[in-house]
Amino acid sequence: MATQAVTDWKKEWFEIEDATYLNTAAHTAMPRVSIRAVERSLEAKKFPHRVDDSLWFEAPVRIRSSLAKMIEAKPEEIAVTTGASTGAAAVAHGLEWRPGDDHQRSGRLSAALCDLEAHGRT
Repeated sequence: MATQAVTDWKKEWFEIEDATYLNTAAHTAMPRVSIRAVERSLEAKKFPHRVDDSLWFEAPVRIRSSLAKMIEAKPEEIAVTTGASTGAAAVAHGLEWRPGDDHQRSGRLSAALCDLEAHGRT
């Protein structure tokens, strides 16, 4: 599936005329491009038996490739998870915990995530 470059991002957002909406951490507005993607996904889920299985396997490959270019990494270094918490848990499970480590206070996970951030990998 080819993606179309959007040259005027202002047109991708719905205008909120009666407010200045700043609560994007709790519930953000979705741009039109995201809504179109959700609509395509929902349409595919109506009749999943008609969707070529390769579609479900190609999406993570495309995502890894795009993210790798963005952060100058290799696609195989990118993990696609169900959310940030799952990603952080994967990092935590990859650490070698030592006897006496208090994973909530030791800061090893925080240090690992900060190290990833410092190298532009989050």
